Amino acid sequence: MLWPNWFHFRKAPFLKGGIDYRKSFGKILLYDNFQSNGYYVDNPQKFFLKRKDNKTINWFSGDENFFADLYEHHELIRDELRSIASKNVLKNLAKIQDAKIILNIRRGKDFKDAQSAKDFTTKGAIRTPLNWFINTLKQIREVAGKDIPALIISDGNATDLKEILSLPNIALANTSSALADLLLLSKAKIILGSGGSSFTAWGSFLSKAITLTIPGQSLQWFKVSKDINQHLVDVYSPESPNEEHLDKIKKIIFSELSE
Repeated sequence: MLWPNWFHFRKAPFLKGGIDYRKSFGKILLYDNFQSNGYYVDNPQKFFLKRKDNKTINWFSGDENFFADLYEHHELIRDELRSIASKNVLKNLAKIQDAKIILNIRRGKDFKDAQSAKDFTTKGAIRTPLNWFINTLKQIREVAGKDIPALIISDGNATDLKEILSLPNIALANTSSALADLLLLSKAKIILGSGGSSFTAWGSFLSKAITLTIPGQSLQWFKVSKDINQHLVDVYSPESPNEEHLDKIKKIIFSELSE
């Protein structure tokens, strides 16, 4: 496999703001997220000059069929992803206690605030309001009968997330890289995600966790789940709770989260 150029500059987050600039190198530019695991070719030009066996080269470009062709390979992809994590990423992860409930909250202004409820069903890249995360987490905890620990992964900072951080038993993951955040998500059992976020979609795919987003912003657009009875990926409204979804959450809570 040819080693990809992970490091890249994205203008929108820097120009529009709303992010924690202190962590932008690792979270936005992907600096020092990855290391070669030894069998990747990190010099494509040298590789093509030497290759003379005329064997087929598979070329991957764009999103194509999203996750649909990858359903059966999530464990392999997750393990390979971890194998190419840089030493600093793994060192950072070792300092953070895993949480079974993870909230992925996009706060960058490359996602816009909705001007009306209709925006959630007619527009993309809309920021999920903090009160959706707060109310949904509260309902899950009511089902559990206790304040189960929760972890927040976000491109925002503690000031921007102050309202939700005031809840009991919740913390902002102190990571400095996007890969560390993704590997944390891969261990989740319940994900409360930002609608329309491909990052949340990747976390859901790698973890096979119950994944809920605000109505109108389903992650199924990315074809994350082949069968929602096996891998629940759906929208959720705290104002009109889905009892079937809460029942699935209850089973997860008492079979794994209570351990």
